[in-house]
Amino acid sequence: MTQGWSKREIQASLRRALRLRLRQRERVARALARLRRLLPLPHPVAVVWASTDASLYGSCERLGRGRRRRFRITLDPGQCETIAEAVDTLLHEYAHAMSWHDVPSQGDHGDAWGLAYALCYRKFWRVR
Repeated sequence: MTQGWSKREIQASLRRALRLRLRQRERVARALARLRRLLPLPHPVAVVWASTDASLYGSCERLGRGRRRRFRITLDPGQCETIAEAVDTLLHEYAHAMSWHDVPSQGDHGDAWGLAYALCYRKFWRVR
């Protein structure tokens, strides 16, 4: 009968979790670069990792006006537990930036967003 994890087991588990987080962030950075190349936007898009509302995997904010407009995509490391979830959330949020780039937000998941998400998904994953 064991009393719990040993110090060595805890340290190994923490190292594995840290390596996963680093790989996840590297993969998201590469995915963003690919999206920028495949589907360029006239305004900059930045990705930050931070806690969001407990139920959200990510969010997209439209900041600034005119030539100073930009988008900030926030991914929640507590919700995006796998690389696949993080990349999928990035595609979802990038579609918001695409659908909002020249008009104010017209709802979160309307027709313009749906078309943008389909385009993001198909281009990114090379689906015809």
